[in-house]
Amino acid sequence: MLQKAKEFVFRGIKNNSFFTLFLRLAGILFIFLTTYIFTNNYNSEIVGLYDFTRSYFLVFGSIIMLSSDQTILYLIGRYNNSKESIIDIYKKILIFCLILFVFNNMAFIGFVNLNFFLINETTKEIILKTNLVLFFYCVFLINIEIIRALGFIFLSETFRNVIKYLPLIIGFVFLNNIKDSYFILDFFIFGFIVISILSSVLLWIFLKNHNILTSKDYKKDSSKEIIKYSLPITLSTVSLYLLSSIDIFFLKYFYGDNYVAYYSVAIKIISIISVAINALSLSVATDIAYNFKNNNFNVLKTILNKTSKIIFYFSFVLTILILIFSNSILNVFGKEYLISKEILIILLLGNLIMAISGNTYIYLLMTNKGKILGRLIFISVLINVILNFMLIPKYCLYGAAISSIIALLFWNFMGSLYVYKKDRINILFKF
Repeated sequence: MLQKAKEFVFRGIKNNSFFTLFLRLAGILFIFLTTYIFTNNYNSEIVGLYDFTRSYFLVFGSIIMLSSDQTILYLIGRYNNSKESIIDIYKKILIFCLILFVFNNMAFIGFVNLNFFLINETTKEIILKTNLVLFFYCVFLINIEIIRALGFIFLSETFRNVIKYLPLIIGFVFLNNIKDSYFILDFFIFGFIVISILSSVLLWIFLKNHNILTSKDYKKDSSKEIIKYSLPITLSTVSLYLLSSIDIFFLKYFYGDNYVAYYSVAIKIISIISVAINALSLSVATDIAYNFKNNNFNVLKTILNKTSKIIFYFSFVLTILILIFSNSILNVFGKEYLISKEILIILLLGNLIMAISGNTYIYLLMTNKGKILGRLIFISVLINVILNFMLIPKYCLYGAAISSIIALLFWNFMGSLYVYKKDRINILFKF
């Protein structure tokens, strides 16, 4: 049994996580490249508005998708990679997304008419454009998960971490002589239409070549299963994105887009750690689902133990490196962004402590504990909102960073405690 566990771990690291880690590191490079171009060619107001738009896509996109990108991973594990089931799930998820997209835009129009958004006209225009493109954004994310499910991991991760940024890069080139232009945000927003169409065409080709489009061996009950699984984790996913974005919304409200830019630069540096951890966690996601379903708890414990060690040590090394070179890294974005150094240190130390909780998030998702995960993260969002109200007006960037770290630590360690009490599995890193 233990030997089987080692095979699972090795297979995940060898076949999935190496590819995923490599391409997601490439994605980090693109994040830094786009951030570098933004901070060196545009004022901090535009940089902050760009990061606000990114956060808006994440939060409202997750609502429209019903967390279906994660649902796909879960159901694939349960159906043992049945291609017929995959395409059936894909079709039904698209229908769900389209319905929620229509409702979201109807709600937005109502809110605007009621002057719900107490913000400037530029921001309202950006939100309107983003809402119109949200369905294409969701289609793109769903497509790359389906492509991944069909076994084209390299292509899926290439879309996720490289191709996604190409419209923005083209915008930089096209607007090279037009500095401080809000048009660059249009390239970012409407670029999702282009890449969603491109990914859809490629997916259709793959499905046709595998004769999946003509298959009749569908899971007729998948709609019920999609909803049953998606609804609980939607709360957790939306709450998680709110948890990572609420600081930006509050900073924008109290201090404006300039401070959003300063805070977001620190967050993007932290993403070096989070992206690497997510890649590793996702590499064993389906193995966790499979072994839990089949009561292979010895295998499960071995997988979790090995990944928790890798997660912590990787986080520790990256934290030290970033701390050492923090001045040099921030200076790349311009001397204006050196104001983010102390914020960066707070976030780094907080994330290192959080790394002790290991694979808590993926474990709860893959073991059908999305409901408790959603509750924990929702409580964390409430904690973050309360702390933001209390700390941001007085302490600005420091208040945002401290609020975020406290909220993140709460749900991670409470989730770990729940796993131990429920399944008698110590998911924490063992020193």
